[in-house]
Amino acid sequence: MKTLQFEVDGQYISRKDNLVPVAKCRNLYKAHFEFLSPEWEGTKTAIFSQRSYSKAQVLDEKNECAIPWEFFDTDIDIRGTVSVFCGDLVTTNNAYVSIEKTGYKDSDASVPPTSDVYQQILERLDQVSGLTPEDLAKAVEEYLAKNPIELTPIDKTLTKEGQASDAKATGDRLKEKIDKNQGAENNGKILGIGADGMVALVEKPSGGGDGIPIINTMSGASPLVVTDSAERVNKGMSIIGNTVQKQDPPPSPSNPQEIKNVGKWNEETQKYEIDVILNGGNLWNKDSGIRGHIDNNTGETVQHETDVSFVYTVIVPIDGKYTVRVEEENAYGSYFTAVFNDEYYSPYIRISPGSKGILTLKKGKNKIQVAGLDSMNNKHSEKITLFYGDNEPSTYESYREPQTLTLTSDRPITKWDKLVEQDGQIGWLYGSKQYIITGNENFENRDGYDIEKFSNRYFTNPDILYSVSDQLVASKQFRWVKYVYAPNIMEEGITNNINQIHIKLSNDRLGITDSDSKETRNKKYTDYIKKLYESGTPITVMFKANTEQFIPLKQDQQDAIRALTTYYPTTVVTVDGGEVIPSVELTYTADTKNYIDGKIASYHAMAQANQIAMMSLLPDETQATMIEKDQENLLGGI
Repeated sequence: MKTLQFEVDGQYISRKDNLVPVAKCRNLYKAHFEFLSPEWEGTKTAIFSQRSYSKAQVLDEKNECAIPWEFFDTDIDIRGTVSVFCGDLVTTNNAYVSIEKTGYKDSDASVPPTSDVYQQILERLDQVSGLTPEDLAKAVEEYLAKNPIELTPIDKTLTKEGQASDAKATGDRLKEKIDKNQGAENNGKILGIGADGMVALVEKPSGGGDGIPIINTMSGASPLVVTDSAERVNKGMSIIGNTVQKQDPPPSPSNPQEIKNVGKWNEETQKYEIDVILNGGNLWNKDSGIRGHIDNNTGETVQHETDVSFVYTVIVPIDGKYTVRVEEENAYGSYFTAVFNDEYYSPYIRISPGSKGILTLKKGKNKIQVAGLDSMNNKHSEKITLFYGDNEPSTYESYREPQTLTLTSDRPITKWDKLVEQDGQIGWLYGSKQYIITGNENFENRDGYDIEKFSNRYFTNPDILYSVSDQLVASKQFRWVKYVYAPNIMEEGITNNINQIHIKLSNDRLGITDSDSKETRNKKYTDYIKKLYESGTPITVMFKANTEQFIPLKQDQQDAIRALTTYYPTTVVTVDGGEVIPSVELTYTADTKNYIDGKIASYHAMAQANQIAMMSLLPDETQATMIEKDQENLLGGI
């Protein structure tokens, strides 16, 4: 399928391609929109117009949509227009698409019209909520039967659209129905096939197992927070490597910036290590408290039976901001002082019961002093919650012991490497390679790039996979080398072109003079690179390889991964690979109720986001009628 490319900057849209479609084509073109400014959030809708035709298409998560065939339905050369809108209400001007007359003649065969924007939205809501269009349509019709909307004759063709605008009300009714089926009487039940052949809550089989579980997958940068997990052995986990280099200020020979990958080097084992930690939603271990206080000078815990404070030891998986919340009333309120690595932290933060505050904690053990004993029971609150960032659990969760394991690798985990399961084995799928330049390569001259100042040479390495936008070349000797977006960089450094490795060095560095012959220049060039290699500081190039290599983990590490379990209802997966943060993907068994509630919440959010967009396409008089009817219904219920 061919793609018309559009760029949207603020409220201005422009074409990025020069394609000229021919009229009468169908299912041949799609449109892609690139949004450059931050106001373009939420659901976006494109409008394709030519003469009397005007069709709207909802963009998918890739900001793409099929172009309706009506846009190309013309018997003459014509110029159509394309615009896009979203939210409340961000619009653009028009971009133009020239359409050439075709030699094709229409037959008598009828062609179904492109679905309207409301049907598209209903289909997208169905993907989120799991409901069929028939279910939604029936619920909407039932709602409208009790709350009819009077439309003028001119608007009869928009009756369906008017019904669709009440999607949120339908969602409320559906959520109410689902909630009625979620109570104590359903404890221990699972989703299964009922006697009538429909999916329903059924008794869990006596033989054990998940019955028909809901298997879900979430991914993102570590730490990954899952809020709808059941207490089951996880179904799969993948770790995706990462490669970073500081770009502010930009790398340069005078300001080298090292390129770093995931993995902590262990000198003793000669391995790179990656720690995996699974926590529940609450990191506060109430059983770790000791009655006493922290000495302001030494940072030590001083135990005292009459003290009004407790000192707790909390263990967190990574450095960062953590939110602490106190659930219960105490005699004096509550306040916290924290000690990080025996260094007294001041000032303390005061937290009233029922509220929360932010603590900056370091990976590992942290001492936290909690003051304000319950005068009646002579103890501190039993319900304290500590969670990473601002991912606050909706209800109090008890502390659960974390699960930890350490994975090893013979090499750092770059942006092209990941942990996968393949043919029943779990291991590293390496997509990167490195090459140490010795000076014995078959160098070829590459002149024409400021030859008076630089000597440019290249050699071919067939293992390189060329990708202009994704290729990274790293060097221990030349650490200023950046992500490469062009065949050559106009400064001292190293880059690639297709499967060639280019090295550009200054003549001053090589000791080359204007009077040197070509043979002398070549010898000075190779001698310099050989000297680097022999001194133990060779140029080492990292790149994306043409082929991938799978290396299984040791069996005990594979067994440990398969034994990891998720927590109910919150599981936090942290992957600690040193200075560079990797991404993680978790496939897990979801808790039925929390999963459905989450889908309903997503349905509500999408319905609210789309409501204004749907309303805006209706004629003004229809909108006014709907608003007036809503007001009558509201006043009638008071």
